[in-house]
Amino acid sequence: MKKLIVNGANIYPSGMKMKVKFPIFFHYFRLTLCPPKDKEQQRRKDFLGLMVKEPRLKKIDLWKITAPTLVIVGDQDLIRESHTRIIAEWIPDSKLVILAGGHGVARENWKKFNQQVQNFITESGKE
Repeated sequence: MKKLIVNGANIYPSGMKMKVKFPIFFHYFRLTLCPPKDKEQQRRKDFLGLMVKEPRLKKIDLWKITAPTLVIVGDQDLIRESHTRIIAEWIPDSKLVILAGGHGVARENWKKFNQQVQNFITESGKE
């Protein structure tokens, strides 16, 4: 891999903003206490379970990334900005870009998002 781009990422569940995390945790535990009645509810529980339990990375795991990395996020993302900054700070050769938008910034602000991605892909290595 020559370069890496991460968008709206987190390295552990507490990276989510509380207003997003609370309903996810609430619905997951509700489905845990009242077992799902059908396959759709089970899929929902499994999906929510991933957000409650994963990922579980350590900052040192980020330090091991050797590819130049673009960390790009919306200023209204569901991931806390401080968490995004930790990700960018711990990846050795990373660039942080915060654009206007939410978790769907790639769709919401696609022109600026795509321009940042294009710039990152085409820029040469370290200067």
